[in-house]
Amino acid sequence: MHDSKEHIVERDWNQPNCLQLLITAAISSNACVRNLTNAPQSIGKKMARSLTDDLNPITTEKHIPSVVQEVFTAMVMHIESTGWGGACHSSSAIMHMLLKEKGVDSTIKIGEVGGGGYWFDHSWIEIDNLVFDAAVAYPQVGGKRLGGPVFAGIDIVSGIETTLTYGIGKKGGLEEEAQQIALLSLGAYFQFADQHALVEAMGNGEQPPPALWDRASYIGTDCGVHRSPAELAREYFEVRRAETYA
Repeated sequence: MHDSKEHIVERDWNQPNCLQLLITAAISSNACVRNLTNAPQSIGKKMARSLTDDLNPITTEKHIPSVVQEVFTAMVMHIESTGWGGACHSSSAIMHMLLKEKGVDSTIKIGEVGGGGYWFDHSWIEIDNLVFDAAVAYPQVGGKRLGGPVFAGIDIVSGIETTLTYGIGKKGGLEEEAQQIALLSLGAYFQFADQHALVEAMGNGEQPPPALWDRASYIGTDCGVHRSPAELAREYFEVRRAETYA
């Protein structure tokens, strides 16, 4: 882990190029999933047992609340079983909401993540300065996998502290589209992501993926959070990310 500081930068996201940047960024947030109800249950049960074995020692050693493990497990299982790759901005937002519903405060971070000389813009959550990052193990098409999901700073595949570096400043700063995402509330970002996913699906003759508020509600049921999409939207629409510097 490394020390970091939060810094919110005010920009005018209504500039002409910002909308296109946000729509482009939304591709990786929604494009992979077509029907939540088609997730294979056998995969979920097998993964739940495996994740429990991986996470229990970390939860005990680092005194992590058990509800954090429940939310993290539900997210990893959802990503794995539905093929929701490249969804760091959306999945981190959903984890933040579900943790809050469970009584755990977290911060949604956006910054750079790097390892082995490879850098990319990314979102994750932190609890007491510990990184929780389900999405990093599931890059978008063409992305590079740098390790397993990170739980309390531990790569759960290797079982040791992640070798990834989290924070802006190592590569040189966020790319323009990530800068724009950092400016938006979660609700505004969800709207852009959903709109793009719908247009893309129609263009490809495919069934549109679920709206992100629907997805949040669906994942919530897997970890004991029973809130409707509308209830989650009312509660968390205005939440924002924190830019994080190395």
